[in-house]
Amino acid sequence: MPQAEHIHKETTRYDHDDPSIIELLGRYGNLVFDSQPTEYEYVELAAEFLRDAPIFGSLCDIGAGEGATALALAALIDREVVAVEIVDERAVRIAERARQFGIENLEVVAADARYVPIVDYAGLYMFSPFFDAEADLFLARIAAECRAGTRIVGQGMIAKRMRAIPQFREIGSGGRWNWCTAVLDI
Repeated sequence: MPQAEHIHKETTRYDHDDPSIIELLGRYGNLVFDSQPTEYEYVELAAEFLRDAPIFGSLCDIGAGEGATALALAALIDREVVAVEIVDERAVRIAERARQFGIENLEVVAADARYVPIVDYAGLYMFSPFFDAEADLFLARIAAECRAGTRIVGQGMIAKRMRAIPQFREIGSGGRWNWCTAVLDI
């Protein structure tokens, strides 16, 4: 069994004999990437929900952080996943980890998600990338720009705000992290 050795708050060294990000996340959970708040069970739930997203576009992790969710989604779902992360150093680490784990269906975009085109995404995952007014503006943008049927997973503070958008038809909710899944109805 590989051991995770923590070197620094945002750097973890693995035994490279186990190339599976899914096995690492399942075995070590949050210890794989110290700053990743999403528990693996929620990643699995997100993957189940997003797997059925319409076929017109790729999936996107908005505010990807250290990339554990985007990497796991790319490993669990056979379609393109885009990780949008505003912090350049994190975006570089996500790309490096994708190469390390042999994940080829992940594109990393180092950008402010408020300005990234979102119209062609069939599924969005967000763990509170924005707060308060910024969250409301971004959710309104999703409702205005994304296509009908787009699947949206929100965790944390943004989940509550999603419930206030009439175009988001809630599919499920609950959990320790305030979880909400919705489909965009237009």
